[in-house]
Amino acid sequence: MGTNKKATGVRRQEMASAALHLISERGLNGLSVARIARHVGLVPSAIYRHFKSKDEVLDAVYDLIEGKMISNLREAWSSSPETVDRLHLLLRLNIRMIIEFPAIPRLAFGEGIYGTHPERRTRMYRLIRNYLSQIQRAVALAQRRSELRSDVPASVIAASFWGLIPPAALLWSASEGSYDISTLVEREWTLFEEIATLHRHRHGTKAVGNN
Repeated sequence: MGTNKKATGVRRQEMASAALHLISERGLNGLSVARIARHVGLVPSAIYRHFKSKDEVLDAVYDLIEGKMISNLREAWSSSPETVDRLHLLLRLNIRMIIEFPAIPRLAFGEGIYGTHPERRTRMYRLIRNYLSQIQRAVALAQRRSELRSDVPASVIAASFWGLIPPAALLWSASEGSYDISTLVEREWTLFEEIATLHRHRHGTKAVGNN
């Protein structure tokens, strides 16, 4: 029974991944059960053994995105003892995920995807909030270790880090992949790192903002 469950989970993930690729290529209106089936080499009836409708497939797509974001966090957090290095890798992993799945900015920020399902907006909001809370905890720890400046709240640094992603992702998505998102984000990162570690370059300067 355990093997069957695992096989079912893997198959559902393959279908969700196929749906995400199709949304990237054809938009939400171009997503259909028949196209998902062709993409994974199955007949449409096989899709319905795992999902009752296209809406359920879209819910699985959100599961997939959430799983990839969590995986990125784990990989980044285990990559280095230095918080700055972890954040840099996390940024790169998230951009790589967007390049692999160009539909993600539309799913995260587009109005059309929510349609008659406002719970998807709430789910995306909670996902981003939880993601930010993980980053904020890492930043707070780094501040206690004097790796990051401590005169700015951890929540602000975490939000500033997250803010590197949406503008670049939307520019890249709107340009249909022609915008050089990697170069832009690396330049953004350089500025962010300089600001987030400003205390390292201002020895003896009194911190502000905690009074």
